[in-house]
Amino acid sequence: MKVCFYPTTMQGDIYAMAQYYQEKINSGSNDEMLLVVDDYKDFLEEPVCRHLPFNVEFVERSSLFAMSKIKKFDPDFLFIDNHIPSKKVFRNLVYLWHGFGWKEQRADIEFVTVHEQLDKLVGGVREPNPHFIHQTYGQFEKDHRWEFTKFHPENCLNMGMLYSDMLMKPKVSREEIAAYYPFEHKDRKTVLLGFTWGFGEVFKNWDMEEEAILSRLFSLLAERETNVIFRLHDKKRYEPRYLSFLEEISSRYGNIYLKYKNVGRDNYFDVLLSDLIVSNFSGIVVYAYFTGVPSIHIHPYGLRDDTDYLLRFRRKKQMVDTSAKYMWKMGPEENGGMLARSAEQFFSQVEKALDDRDCCRDISKKFNEKYMETSTGATCENLDRYLTQWHGGTKPSPW
Repeated sequence: MKVCFYPTTMQGDIYAMAQYYQEKINSGSNDEMLLVVDDYKDFLEEPVCRHLPFNVEFVERSSLFAMSKIKKFDPDFLFIDNHIPSKKVFRNLVYLWHGFGWKEQRADIEFVTVHEQLDKLVGGVREPNPHFIHQTYGQFEKDHRWEFTKFHPENCLNMGMLYSDMLMKPKVSREEIAAYYPFEHKDRKTVLLGFTWGFGEVFKNWDMEEEAILSRLFSLLAERETNVIFRLHDKKRYEPRYLSFLEEISSRYGNIYLKYKNVGRDNYFDVLLSDLIVSNFSGIVVYAYFTGVPSIHIHPYGLRDDTDYLLRFRRKKQMVDTSAKYMWKMGPEENGGMLARSAEQFFSQVEKALDDRDCCRDISKKFNEKYMETSTGATCENLDRYLTQWHGGTKPSPW
């Protein structure tokens, strides 16, 4: 079976599945794999690639010849995330996602272009399609995809979180990972701050100024002798003023490692090294539910109870999209950890998490059972079994 991966970012589920096939190939399977990745030479220099190397062919994703090379490879299955190829250079399309999220995804707003592209590429997905499957994490999300995103249930597979296999069964030791980080004291606890750009400035709507909150947070973590991985999205996603502010405040402390998604692309080591994950509902926070560490969810609107809004990034600025009212796919109160809406509540939760590493373990387990019921530690293997059956004949009915 020939598989090709064409991701915007080699992270999360799509990375886990590529690793799974690399291990199969290493074990002597007849599978063949092609990886089409942006700046792949830089990616191969990531520490994770030294411990979990790929030994298959890579193609530069931005190359003018990328499509022709994929077509020549003739994959049975092309794996993509949120970027859809311009040409049909595959037999079947596997549409994965960047991670479990709380945002609403509507066919008439976020997925207008996606539906137009899939109509041209595979004949559409509003009806059963024999050459297309889309990842859902559980029945709740599968129902949502049909009702709001308009992906037919026969085109959605409850494959769970593929990345969870690597999180629940780490392939590298914490000591090996720590060696790659610039912390003076590598044996200390580590907090991962993983903020999305999608809600604008992280604490803009809170009861305390953002600079005051971050200063107090970084001072607290320094006092508690805790290292900090401050992981942000691609640099281009931030307004220059806000970017300068974040970089300046981070530089005041010697225990903070600031990194960007477009530079340090791997997040596997970040997650495995973390004893606490804090996020404003970026999908990275869900990984804590599988590693078992505490998680704190920053409510983007703080204590405000007015209408939520949808933000876009245009002309290097965050702008409110007046064409839609923002809606949650699921309420922010529905999560696998702690929810913070005020400064005092937040700092209390940070202290709690540092004192009790297991404080969120039970609620994380319940969340996974409810929303990601197929994430069992053999998720990649289950998807491979489904695809193998599909490859041997017609597309099986998805579970």
